[in-house]
Amino acid sequence: MKKTHFTLILCFICFYSVSQNTRDVFIHDSISSKIEYAILKKNILKLEGQSGGYEPDFKYRLLNSSFTHNDILFFKKELSLLVEKYGFNVAYMSGDEKYYNAIMKGDLSKWFKKMYLKCHTKWLKNNFEKQIDLRILNELAMKDQLVNSYAANVSQIPGLDSIQ
Repeated sequence: MKKTHFTLILCFICFYSVSQNTRDVFIHDSISSKIEYAILKKNILKLEGQSGGYEPDFKYRLLNSSFTHNDILFFKKELSLLVEKYGFNVAYMSGDEKYYNAIMKGDLSKWFKKMYLKCHTKWLKNNFEKQIDLRILNELAMKDQLVNSYAANVSQIPGLDSIQ
């Protein structure tokens, strides 16, 4: 059990420390215009068809763009899939997402509530035992942010050098 936790923690740290790889940069740069968004969306769907699986990272990154470009049917489909298959959780949203207000209290809130309760329940039924590990991983991210913030504040103190 301890080895499993250690492995999960180590993987999380490794993935967290490599914040932007080539794929991340490509996605970020490719969704600024509606034409580029449409091309990227088509390529991701094609990739999923070839690999026989879903790309949850791509799907999550496309949510803001699909909402921004008013591709609501695609937005609903992808968000539903993320909730049901990957456990997308409202509690972990920052509130800065472009679609946050729409799904929480706006035009899409009735649809979202119904879909979320249905799909998230399915995900929980299949993944309930993973909740403890997910909580541990999320706590690590918060602790890491606190340590980084503290280190940044300490490094700004005049007169301190790397030895101190």
